[in-house]
Amino acid sequence: MEQRSQKNYARFMDDIDAGVDTIEDAKKLLRDTDLVLQSRSLRLNAGKTRILTAKEAYSHFRVRDNRFLEQLEARLLAMTSAGESIEAKIKKVSHVFEELYKRGYFKVGNGEKIVKRLIGIYNRFSARIPDILFEYFMSLHPNLRDSALRNVGICGVRKVDFDRIKAVFERGLVCDDYFRLILAKRLVEAKIEYDGTEAGSLKAILTYFPKDDFCSVYAAIWILSRFGLAKTIFKFLEETEFVWTNDESLSRLVAGMWPRLRENKEEFPKYYIYLGERLLPSGVELLEFHKELEGEAVKYKRIKSVIGAKNDSVPLKCTHEKMLVLQSVLRSAEIAEGDKAKLTKTHSYIMSEKSYSAGGVI
Repeated sequence: MEQRSQKNYARFMDDIDAGVDTIEDAKKLLRDTDLVLQSRSLRLNAGKTRILTAKEAYSHFRVRDNRFLEQLEARLLAMTSAGESIEAKIKKVSHVFEELYKRGYFKVGNGEKIVKRLIGIYNRFSARIPDILFEYFMSLHPNLRDSALRNVGICGVRKVDFDRIKAVFERGLVCDDYFRLILAKRLVEAKIEYDGTEAGSLKAILTYFPKDDFCSVYAAIWILSRFGLAKTIFKFLEETEFVWTNDESLSRLVAGMWPRLRENKEEFPKYYIYLGERLLPSGVELLEFHKELEGEAVKYKRIKSVIGAKNDSVPLKCTHEKMLVLQSVLRSAEIAEGDKAKLTKTHSYIMSEKSYSAGGVI
């Protein structure tokens, strides 16, 4: 590859783009690459392999669009650095974005990658993509769902967003478990705009997570670990016991929910016995880790620097995983009140979030 293209190539994962001077060189490059792949029991994907002229490549790789996005991002950054409002600029970009999408502008070449990059710019500046585009991406573009879900998670998931997510299931547009896993990840890290309807929305979505399927159970448990009340979580664990008691990764996930189960002061001793009798070894180890955090300052000191740091890259400024550990730490009578106060102040944003402060919403 380096020899044929004179190092004029780029590779990301299983995608390779290379530039050569002639059609003949391009054919030789494809031949040699395919031969190397065959020696490793692989083949080029003929349906995705193309030889382009320089003009076609310029269009396919969206060179002009990428330059525009670079300029747009730089302009928005300059405006925010100067304390200027970017609302009007974002509104104008959104109008153009929506119109170009409706005209099918992003259907050819690397159009989808341009959309992902543009959504990334919206995310960087905490700007919401147009509602109609979120609906289109959820319904028509499985490859864009993750980017779109991250955007609404940053800006705040509303009832209308929950409804559009639910519609994806209702219309039979989920063909594998990947969407459930991505949805769980994005909902658990998201800001939620609470209006009293979120519990019903979450319950409705969870009905589309089969209780006899590994990935669905994994995703549902993760969602419940943030939004579920202790009784709701325990009921789900009982209903799916035959799934999670036979897998180490699920066992650890269940054990990690202990801080949420612990919030039921009357029932938690029963929960502890239940988990202790059913968790696999790695799950028992994690359960005991949380129990020790509740009673030993030594355990806390080992993770103090990690748990005391913010996570500015996620919407709530603290990961859900860290928040679960933090809940165990704050229950400890052995940890200095000053340390607890500092942790509470550092993570005040996530701790004031309703699903945590109220011990769950469903």
